Amino acid sequence: MSKTIFAINEEENEDDNNDDTEYNDLKKESLEKDEKLKALEKDFEPLKNFIMGILSGKLEDVKPVLNLTNALSCLRERNNGMSVQMENLFRAAGQELPEQKRILELNVSHPVIKKIMSAVKNHDDKNLNDIAQILYEQALILEGAKLKNPADYVKRVNNLISIAVGE
Repeated sequence: MSKTIFAINEEENEDDNNDDTEYNDLKKESLEKDEKLKALEKDFEPLKNFIMGILSGKLEDVKPVLNLTNALSCLRERNNGMSVQMENLFRAAGQELPEQKRILELNVSHPVIKKIMSAVKNHDDKNLNDIAQILYEQALILEGAKLKNPADYVKRVNNLISIAVGE
């Protein structure tokens, strides 16, 4: 009987060690991401300032992130902020709400965001205003929000498509 209890205790200790290893790995990964983001701050600052200049009435902040996979951007609520889904529920119930300012997070590991950062830094592209708006509007769409003026969004996207195909 005591051998069985001893074996169970050894398995529990192994699980605890695995948990500690996983925790340490996650902590190390998080620290590495923080270091990468800190290193990118100087390069990101012009893009942040540019977007805030265009969308300051709609955004509280613009931040770089590394944890998005395919998306260029996403929106995050401020601390104690209301999600888009919650806003939609209130509006569906007939409640009027003030527009919520959110934080636009940009995927700085994505090649497109890297090119946009470079273009802003070098004042390189006359379409940067449209691009900033599109990044914001795409993030809204991904959150499930309805665009206030979908026709403007389509016009901006079509303009960039025309440029891309050389029209």
